[in-house]
Amino acid sequence: MNAVVAAVVAVFFLVHALLGGLEGVLPLPPAPSWIIWGAAALAAFHVAASVLTSYQQLNDLERPPSARKKRHLALKWATGGFVLIAASLHVGLIGAYGPGAAQVAVSGAVAAVALVALLAVHVCVGAKSLLVDLGLDKGRMGSVRAATIALAALAAVLVVVGAVV
Repeated sequence: MNAVVAAVVAVFFLVHALLGGLEGVLPLPPAPSWIIWGAAALAAFHVAASVLTSYQQLNDLERPPSARKKRHLALKWATGGFVLIAASLHVGLIGAYGPGAAQVAVSGAVAAVALVALLAVHVCVGAKSLLVDLGLDKGRMGSVRAATIALAALAAVLVVVGAVV
């Protein structure tokens, strides 16, 4: 269940970043805030489920995790923590100035680009375990990483162009 939620959250927020970047270039109607907060709730579920699965993995007496798996788990948590910090900054800027405010243009663009880059890193770090948990071929990891990086790069470019225009 956590893998499905993680995949949905990652795709949603990458699309959110793309639309946010386009919003600075094209006149788009604002999305209903409940959609974004619903995805944020799914992200919170992902964090809670990840705490549980991490605890189970670290305390598995039958198949204790190797030092390599522990390092990888720590890397997933570190990148996820950075995503949370950047997302909080992004939401704080929008809350403080409102969407589309001139004060948000530069600082908001920097925060949004950092956020989308960190999200891409987090997805790339967890790509193999995500594919395995979804029952998909882990050989698709390169494709998932490439698609994530491409979407994140496109979103970053659109955010920067939108902030300048």
